[in-house]
Amino acid sequence: MFLKVFVIMSRYYKVFSLFIKSQIFLPEAAPAEAAENYDAEIVIGSLSDEISADMALSETWLGALNKNNAWMRTPAGDFQIQNGSHVTVSPASDLENDPYISERLRIYLMGTVMAVLLIQRGMLPVHGGALLKKDGVMIVTGDMGAGKSTVVTALSLSGLPFLADDVSVLCEEAGVIRVLPAYPQRKLCGDAALRLGFDTSKMVKINERRDKFVIRGLRDWHPEPEPLRCIIEIVVRDGGGVELQKLSSLDKLKMVHKNIYRPEAHRLCSSSQILMNACAKVAAQTEMYRVYRPAFVNSLEEMIAVIEAL
Repeated sequence: MFLKVFVIMSRYYKVFSLFIKSQIFLPEAAPAEAAENYDAEIVIGSLSDEISADMALSETWLGALNKNNAWMRTPAGDFQIQNGSHVTVSPASDLENDPYISERLRIYLMGTVMAVLLIQRGMLPVHGGALLKKDGVMIVTGDMGAGKSTVVTALSLSGLPFLADDVSVLCEEAGVIRVLPAYPQRKLCGDAALRLGFDTSKMVKINERRDKFVIRGLRDWHPEPEPLRCIIEIVVRDGGGVELQKLSSLDKLKMVHKNIYRPEAHRLCSSSQILMNACAKVAAQTEMYRVYRPAFVNSLEEMIAVIEAL
C-alpha cells in the first residue's frame, strides 16, 4: 500500500446519525461541526501486523480476526474496521495525485466498510432506499435491476423526503425500530435519470460499467431518524401487470433476511442467530408488501400510484 507523509486535515460528518471524524474528504456525507467527542474515526495509515498477516493467508476480499476487528481488500486500498468506531484506510496510491483512487476509496467507505462498522455496533443494514411518509418510513427494496432506485427517486420527486438512497440502516430505540438517515445523495442509472428528467451531463458518473450517476447535496433529504412503518419489495416477472401483495408473517421474515445488505459481514462481525433475531423483530413490527411489475415494460407510473396509496 502507498503511504505518503503529509499534513492531513480532519473533517467532521454526520452519517447514519453517527458523528464521524475523517481524514478522507467525504463529499457524499452531511458536514458536521468539529467536536471533541465523536462516534467513529476514519484515518489514513497502515493496517495492524495481525490484520496484515491474516489478509496474507486469505484469498477472500472480506475477513476478520474476530467480531470487532475486520478487514477488507479492494483495488483502491485496504481497510481495517475495529470496534464499530475506528477505520484505518491504507490507499493503493497517492490520494493527492490520484483522484480515481480517492473516489473508489470513498465508494467502498460509504458502502461495505460503513456497513461493517454499523454491524459491529449492533445495527441492521437493509439493501433499499428509505422515504418518509406522515406515519413513518417506507423502505423500498428488491434485487439489482428491479428498479428500486428509480422508484425511490420518483417518490421523492413527488414530494416525499428521503432518508437513504441505497442502504437503509435500522436500529432499535426503546422498543421502536427506527431508520437512520444516510447521505444527502441519490444514485441512478443513466436511462432512469433521463426518464425522470435529469440532465446526466450535470451529474457525477461513479460507475462506467453500470452507467451509474450520482446527485449530491439534495434539499429533500431528511436528516433525522424516524420510525419504520413498512417495507416494499419490487419483483420483476414475465407478463402480467403491476400487482400489490401483502405478506404474511413467514414471508415477511424471509423477505427481510433476503434483503439484508452484506450478509457476509454479519457472519464475520455478528452471528447467524443475532441476525435472525433482528430480522424476526423487524418482521413482527412492520407491514410488508411485494409489488410485482412486468419485465421490459415501463410501469413506473402504475407502481408509484400503487405505493403512494399504501
